[in-house]
Amino acid sequence: MIPTSLTPGTTVSAQDRSDVIDLVNRLNMAFDVWDLDTMLGLHTDDFTVHHPKGVATGRDQMVAFYKAYYPLTVGVRQFDCDPHRRHQSRTNTARAE
Repeated sequence: MIPTSLTPGTTVSAQDRSDVIDLVNRLNMAFDVWDLDTMLGLHTDDFTVHHPKGVATGRDQMVAFYKAYYPLTVGVRQFDCDPHRRHQSRTNTARAE
């Protein structure tokens, strides 16, 4: 499921766009419940993450990065940070009442 059309200047296929959105959503959901194994499993073996708090390459560095990052994410949920989902929830709640 690694997108093949992500070369700068090329058009991204609908399938690749969908695959990337799915990957990001699965990673965000793993963050929501702090499922470290799933979070790490969504990276390739040779990944490097560039983040304002630093750079991590490979599983060992990413484990250390996530453990240092943990206090910043406790209690934060993707749903709470996504204005589209919050709007949808308010709309669905209003209909249910």
